[in-house]
Amino acid sequence: MKKRGKVFFSGLLLAAGILVSACNQAVGSENSGDLLQTILVYGGTEVLQLQGVHREWPGFDPRETEYTLAVPAHIESITLEAAPRDISVRISPQKQIEKHFSYGESAEITFTVYSADWGSVQTYTITASRESPVSRNAALAEVWVRDQNGNQWPFSDYTGEDGKNLNFFPSVTSYFLKAPSTMSQIALVCTPADTKAEISGTETYPLSFDGPREIPIRVTAQDGTGETYTFTVTRTAPDPENNTLRHLWVNGLVIDESDDKVSVSTGPEGNLVYTIKVPYNEKATLRAEAAEYGATIADGAGAGLTSGDSAVTEERELSFDGTDTLSYTMKVQSEGGSQEYTVNLVRMSIDAELSGISINGAPLSGFDRTIMSYGSSTTPKITTTAETINVSGTLSDPNGAVNALDNHPLALGSNRLTLTVNAEDPGYRNTYTIWVRRNSIPGTGSEPGGGTDPGGGTDPGGGTDPGGGTDPGGGTDSGSGGAAPAFTLSLPTEITGITGSPADGTALIYKQGTVGDSDKPRSFTVSVPTGQGLTVYGWYVDGLQRGSEYSFNVDAVSYPLGTHRVSVIILKNGKHYSYEKTFTVHYDK
Repeated sequence: MKKRGKVFFSGLLLAAGILVSACNQAVGSENSGDLLQTILVYGGTEVLQLQGVHREWPGFDPRETEYTLAVPAHIESITLEAAPRDISVRISPQKQIEKHFSYGESAEITFTVYSADWGSVQTYTITASRESPVSRNAALAEVWVRDQNGNQWPFSDYTGEDGKNLNFFPSVTSYFLKAPSTMSQIALVCTPADTKAEISGTETYPLSFDGPREIPIRVTAQDGTGETYTFTVTRTAPDPENNTLRHLWVNGLVIDESDDKVSVSTGPEGNLVYTIKVPYNEKATLRAEAAEYGATIADGAGAGLTSGDSAVTEERELSFDGTDTLSYTMKVQSEGGSQEYTVNLVRMSIDAELSGISINGAPLSGFDRTIMSYGSSTTPKITTTAETINVSGTLSDPNGAVNALDNHPLALGSNRLTLTVNAEDPGYRNTYTIWVRRNSIPGTGSEPGGGTDPGGGTDPGGGTDPGGGTDPGGGTDSGSGGAAPAFTLSLPTEITGITGSPADGTALIYKQGTVGDSDKPRSFTVSVPTGQGLTVYGWYVDGLQRGSEYSFNVDAVSYPLGTHRVSVIILKNGKHYSYEKTFTVHYDK
């Protein structure tokens, strides 16, 4: 009976729990313990409003979990505070969050709410964005002038009432401008100081000789305020005696007489001669504009190049026909007579080569103007112990340009040095590469080998096997193999008698195998003669010092299979000399 009573009582509790749960669900999610009562947002002393993503009106609603928040530009940081319905719920990451913003920055902020029994969870997401400040800038930054042919000219090309060239200043809002007699239409191309500002009044206006034209340019700032710039334009009356050119275009660019590629002279018959260097192309285009309304332009044969009231010629295409210079003659005709112009177009040189390279003032051996690279990272063209080097090039065409390396610092090991040659025509260039290896002077402490025999034995130059005398291939000491190969070395005239350094071909030496051919060389010896005032700084293999005596034994047992470099650095009459050659270690099976 007691057991049955306990079961009955437990059943009552379970039923009661189900009933309570059903009642809570009947109330709706709004009263669930995991919902927030509200989220408050402060920007300093200001209260900011959340906007539900799925609602039309602002404010917080416990059933809405996604919000946006507009942070005014003058507020740098906000504080968000979540207030739960039930104080026993847990909020992550915390109930209060502070967030700093820069102009235009957006950030996503979340509150995750857990019920007291961890049985339910709800996340609220707020996407907040700080507005950019509203600009009050209604100034112009720049003004250009566009004519009826679509050409744009700097404002400073034109003069004011006093005859002086104009300068535009954003703070000055009124200008008087004299347009040439050839300008029948004008438009002002304006750039605002603030990209958010809007400009009106930049359409094209007709110009006549009857009176000035007033052009108002209105700049409206982002905040709605504005500024008006007024330009009063007068079309200059034509001078019937003027028979000069106003503008000359070559390949679509206006010719500037101050350009170093343009020269102006007077011909033997009083004609004006323009000599203009142009890029190296097969063809060029030419166009001209007379200085005065009513003047005409004709070619050298008298054929008209302008028509109607236009003072501008059509663009003409001219061919070089295999030559580097072409000449074109035109005449400007007015009531005052005619003025002849000769335009000589000269193609710029495309020669981007050197006729020689100098290293520390001495010619680079083996130089060929068509060869762009000398040496490599593993087999450098030059080996030195100097910390700096001077490299210069002689231009094949003096109108080109080339950089120079003066006292250029050298790092230990391989250095890639380059000389870049630009032809007179900037579209053509070449780069010459010289590889230089800098070895350190033994005893300075900068050599990785530290100046000590890395094998741990006696000086390799003394004939003792630095590897300890045991052939890693399982055989006998490599020094007992075949005879060393013979090598020769070409030397400066003041140094003679250095022998053994491999200069021709690649030295081949062999590690002895289990069944080796004893006739194959296991080593070779390189040496420097004594009694000639030579000082040996050291023998190096793959950049590590291996000896410092007058002779050095290179044995296969001491080096892994593959190709290696052996070099010697000597001192003669205060100068350092370095000689280097490769050798290859094979395995004699």
